Amino acid sequence: RMLPNGMWVYNVKIKCEEDFYSKEQLEEKLKEIFPRIRPVKPVVPRKADTKMLAILISDDHAGTLNDYSLYGNEWTPEIYRDRLLYLVDEAKQLGSFEEVNVISLGDQMNGWNSQTTRGGHEVKSLSNKEQFDIYTNARSEFYDALFTSNISKSYKIHDVENSNHTGKDFSYMANRFLDMYLSAKYPFVNRKSYFLPIDTFTYGIHTIGLTHGKDESVMTKALPFKLDDRTDLFLYQYFD
Repeated sequence: RMLPNGMWVYNVKIKCEEDFYSKEQLEEKLKEIFPRIRPVKPVVPRKADTKMLAILISDDHAGTLNDYSLYGNEWTPEIYRDRLLYLVDEAKQLGSFEEVNVISLGDQMNGWNSQTTRGGHEVKSLSNKEQFDIYTNARSEFYDALFTSNISKSYKIHDVENSNHTGKDFSYMANRFLDMYLSAKYPFVNRKSYFLPIDTFTYGIHTIGLTHGKDESVMTKALPFKLDDRTDLFLYQYFD
């Protein structure tokens, strides 16, 4: 409306649509799961080779709505779950191990509010809730199959939480949710989140490096598909 002095005054109503669980909703979701959980006792192979199995998973992009991908892969929640379970079937064919490391290299979901972490780049996605549910449901089935497979003396999960689609927060929330599930059902499994652009863990005398290759803020350009001289020198200096 216009005031007597000629100045216009506006009433603006702003409504924020939350596309994720409220604190109360998430608590209810946890209550649905945890009352039915009983800790599982570890079953280890009688004889295990002194070697480590690394199960590498990268760019799940749970909840993507892209009509095509670089390699023409079809994607549905059911296909995603089946691919994870296929990894367990393949691992069973390889024998028994001293240690199994699940290495999750980032972009577990497709993007908060259909955006990459820096914003300004739309990536067509299902809702935040649907991405969260697809990822956590499929991963919990994968973990159930793997941690009852009797192929290793110990199991560890390494979650890279710093990537260009899920940033440092979206994947962390989902993996923290899974961590509570794992702690209740598989207390013998060790899980860790990694937030640096490049991070490491060790097995014996070996140092294993982890990176998504394009992080939330520092590494704005992806590492090359094939290792070049410049990247080779960069990694050599980093590990040195």
